Amino acid sequence: MKLKVMEMSPDLNPIEHLWGILKQKVEKHHMSNIQQLRDVIMEEWKRIPAKTCAALVKSM
Repeated sequence: MKLKVMEMSPDLNPIEHLWGILKQKVEKHHMSNIQQLRDVIMEEWKRIPAKTCAALVKSM
């Protein structure tokens, strides 16, 4: 029996969960321009622990 894997399924695509985590973190900041938004995104991305990424991949 073969199962078709839906490539675009958020449950099977760990990056979708990471985007959600990043969005929650970024929304806590108050930015007044695009450069501040970029800076906050980069800083919050760097703060997501590698173990979080590994856990998401493992949960697939």
